[in-house]
Amino acid sequence: MKIEPVAFIWSGREMVPLDRFRKLAERQYRAGTEYVLVDHKGRSEESHRHYFACIRAGWQNLPEDQADKYPSPEYLRKKCLVLEGYADQTDHVCEDDEAMAKMITLIRKLDPYSVMTRSGNVLTIFTAQSQDHASMGHEAFQTSKTRVLERIASMCGISLEELTKNAKETT
Repeated sequence: MKIEPVAFIWSGREMVPLDRFRKLAERQYRAGTEYVLVDHKGRSEESHRHYFACIRAGWQNLPEDQADKYPSPEYLRKKCLVLEGYADQTDHVCEDDEAMAKMITLIRKLDPYSVMTRSGNVLTIFTAQSQDHASMGHEAFQTSKTRVLERIASMCGISLEELTKNAKETT
Protein backbone atom coordinates (compact mmCIF):
# COMPACT_ATOMS: atom_id res chain seq x y z
CA MET A 1 0.00 0.00 0.00
CA LYS A 2 1.29 3.44 -0.93
CA ILE A 3 1.54 5.74 2.09
CA GLU A 4 -0.08 9.12 1.38
CA PRO A 5 1.13 12.28 3.14
CA VAL A 6 -0.80 13.19 6.30
CA ALA A 7 -0.64 16.61 7.93
CA PHE A 8 -0.12 16.56 11.71
CA ILE A 9 0.11 19.12 14.50
CA TRP A 10 2.53 18.58 17.37
CA SER A 11 0.52 18.85 20.60
CA GLY A 12 3.59 19.01 22.81
CA ARG A 13 3.23 15.30 23.53
CA GLU A 14 2.09 13.66 20.30
CA MET A 15 1.50 14.17 16.60
CA VAL A 16 -2.23 14.69 16.03
CA PRO A 17 -3.56 14.44 12.46
CA LEU A 18 -5.59 17.36 11.19
CA ASP A 19 -9.29 16.52 11.07
CA ARG A 20 -9.37 16.24 7.28
CA PHE A 21 -6.54 13.63 7.44
CA ARG A 22 -7.85 11.61 10.41
CA LYS A 23 -9.51 8.80 8.39
CA LEU A 24 -6.48 8.48 6.12
CA ALA A 25 -4.18 8.28 9.18
CA GLU A 26 -6.42 5.59 10.71
CA ARG A 27 -6.20 3.53 7.50
CA GLN A 28 -2.43 3.90 7.11
CA TYR A 29 -1.06 3.75 10.65
CA ARG A 30 -1.40 1.23 13.49
CA ALA A 31 -1.33 2.10 17.20
CA GLY A 32 1.86 0.96 18.91
CA THR A 33 3.84 0.87 15.66
CA GLU A 34 6.89 3.08 15.26
CA TYR A 35 6.97 5.44 12.25
CA VAL A 36 9.68 7.86 11.15
CA LEU A 37 8.48 11.37 10.31
CA VAL A 38 10.24 13.33 7.60
CA ASP A 39 9.80 16.96 6.73
CA HIS A 40 7.55 17.19 3.69
CA LYS A 41 8.68 19.67 1.08
CA GLY A 42 5.50 20.85 -0.56
CA ARG A 43 5.67 22.60 -3.87
CA SER A 44 4.79 26.22 -3.97
CA GLU A 45 1.71 27.36 -5.82
CA GLU A 46 3.90 29.91 -7.60
CA SER A 47 6.09 27.10 -8.98
CA HIS A 48 3.00 25.16 -9.99
CA ARG A 49 1.48 28.16 -11.80
CA HIS A 50 4.79 28.93 -13.52
CA TYR A 51 5.01 25.35 -14.77
CA PHE A 52 1.60 25.58 -16.42
CA ALA A 53 2.40 29.04 -17.82
CA CYS A 54 5.55 27.58 -19.42
CA ILE A 55 3.54 24.74 -20.94
CA ARG A 56 1.03 27.22 -22.36
CA ALA A 57 3.83 29.42 -23.75
CA GLY A 58 5.47 26.37 -25.34
CA TRP A 59 2.20 25.17 -26.80
CA GLN A 60 1.54 28.62 -28.30
CA ASN A 61 4.99 28.58 -29.92
CA LEU A 62 5.06 25.05 -31.34
CA PRO A 63 6.21 24.91 -34.96
CA GLU A 64 3.35 24.55 -37.46
CA ASP A 65 4.31 20.97 -38.32
CA GLN A 66 3.79 19.95 -34.66
CA ALA A 67 0.92 22.20 -33.62
CA ASP A 68 -1.79 19.90 -35.03
CA LYS A 69 -0.45 16.98 -32.97
CA TYR A 70 -1.11 18.83 -29.70
CA PRO A 71 -4.59 20.43 -29.67
CA SER A 72 -4.24 21.87 -26.14
CA PRO A 73 -1.60 22.66 -23.51
CA GLU A 74 -2.93 19.78 -21.38
CA TYR A 75 -2.56 17.39 -24.30
CA LEU A 76 1.03 18.57 -24.78
CA ARG A 77 1.83 18.17 -21.07
CA LYS A 78 0.45 14.66 -20.83
CA LYS A 79 2.10 13.48 -24.04
CA CYS A 80 5.42 14.88 -22.81
CA LEU A 81 5.00 13.13 -19.45
CA VAL A 82 4.53 9.83 -21.29
CA LEU A 83 7.49 10.48 -23.59
CA GLU A 84 9.68 11.30 -20.58
CA GLY A 85 8.75 8.05 -18.86
CA TYR A 86 6.25 9.42 -16.33
CA ALA A 87 3.60 6.95 -17.38
CA ASP A 88 1.84 3.82 -16.27
CA GLN A 89 1.93 0.97 -18.76
CA THR A 90 -0.80 -1.57 -19.40
CA ASP A 91 -0.69 -4.38 -21.96
CA HIS A 92 -3.86 -5.85 -23.45
CA VAL A 93 -3.89 -8.99 -25.58
CA CYS A 94 -6.55 -8.75 -28.27
CA GLU A 95 -8.04 -11.75 -30.08
CA ASP A 96 -8.04 -10.15 -33.51
CA ASP A 97 -7.90 -6.84 -35.41
CA GLU A 98 -11.56 -6.11 -34.71
CA ALA A 99 -11.05 -6.52 -30.96
CA MET A 100 -7.94 -4.35 -31.21
CA ALA A 101 -9.88 -1.60 -33.00
CA LYS A 102 -12.64 -1.70 -30.38
CA MET A 103 -10.06 -1.52 -27.56
CA ILE A 104 -8.34 1.48 -29.18
CA THR A 105 -11.70 3.26 -29.56
CA LEU A 106 -12.58 2.57 -25.92
CA ILE A 107 -9.21 3.75 -24.63
CA ARG A 108 -9.42 6.95 -26.71
CA LYS A 109 -12.80 7.70 -25.11
CA LEU A 110 -11.57 6.96 -21.58
CA ASP A 111 -8.25 8.79 -21.88
CA PRO A 112 -7.68 10.83 -25.04
CA TYR A 113 -4.18 11.67 -23.79
CA SER A 114 -2.93 8.08 -23.65
CA VAL A 115 -0.23 6.84 -26.00
CA MET A 116 -0.75 3.42 -27.56
CA THR A 117 1.56 1.09 -29.44
CA ARG A 118 0.77 -2.20 -31.11
CA SER A 119 2.97 -5.24 -31.42
CA GLY A 120 1.15 -8.14 -33.04
CA ASN A 121 -1.99 -8.72 -31.02
CA VAL A 122 -0.73 -6.81 -27.96
CA LEU A 123 -1.89 -3.24 -27.39
CA THR A 124 0.35 -1.33 -24.99
CA ILE A 125 -1.21 1.71 -23.36
CA PHE A 126 0.85 4.42 -21.67
CA THR A 127 -1.08 6.76 -19.39
CA ALA A 128 0.52 9.93 -18.02
CA GLN A 129 1.11 9.86 -14.28
CA SER A 130 -0.69 12.48 -12.24
CA GLN A 131 1.39 15.41 -11.06
CA ASP A 132 -1.06 16.46 -8.39
CA HIS A 133 0.24 17.08 -4.88
CA ALA A 134 -0.94 13.75 -3.46
CA SER A 135 0.40 11.63 -6.33
CA MET A 136 3.81 13.16 -6.89
CA GLY A 137 6.08 14.43 -4.16
CA HIS A 138 8.20 17.57 -4.36
CA GLU A 139 11.37 16.02 -5.78
CA ALA A 140 9.59 13.84 -8.33
CA PHE A 141 7.48 16.80 -9.42
CA GLN A 142 10.55 19.03 -9.84
CA THR A 143 12.32 16.40 -11.93
CA SER A 144 9.28 15.69 -14.10
CA LYS A 145 8.63 19.42 -14.48
CA THR A 146 12.17 20.04 -15.71
CA ARG A 147 12.11 17.11 -18.13
CA VAL A 148 8.72 18.07 -19.58
CA LEU A 149 9.74 21.71 -20.02
CA GLU A 150 13.08 20.73 -21.59
CA ARG A 151 11.21 18.55 -24.09
CA ILE A 152 8.75 21.35 -24.91
CA ALA A 153 11.59 23.88 -25.31
CA SER A 154 13.36 21.46 -27.65
CA MET A 155 10.16 21.00 -29.67
CA CYS A 156 9.96 24.79 -30.02
CA GLY A 157 13.62 25.04 -30.99
CA ILE A 158 14.52 27.19 -27.98
CA SER A 159 16.38 26.72 -24.72
CA LEU A 160 14.68 25.98 -21.42
CA GLU A 161 15.79 29.41 -20.23
CA GLU A 162 14.05 31.07 -23.18
CA LEU A 163 10.86 29.11 -22.55
CA THR A 164 10.74 30.04 -18.86
CA LYS A 165 11.54 33.68 -19.68
CA ASN A 166 8.76 33.75 -22.32
CA ALA A 167 6.32 32.37 -19.78
CA LYS A 168 7.26 35.05 -17.22
CA GLU A 169 6.74 37.77 -19.82
CA THR A 170 3.26 36.50 -20.71
CA THR A 171 1.98 35.97 -17.15
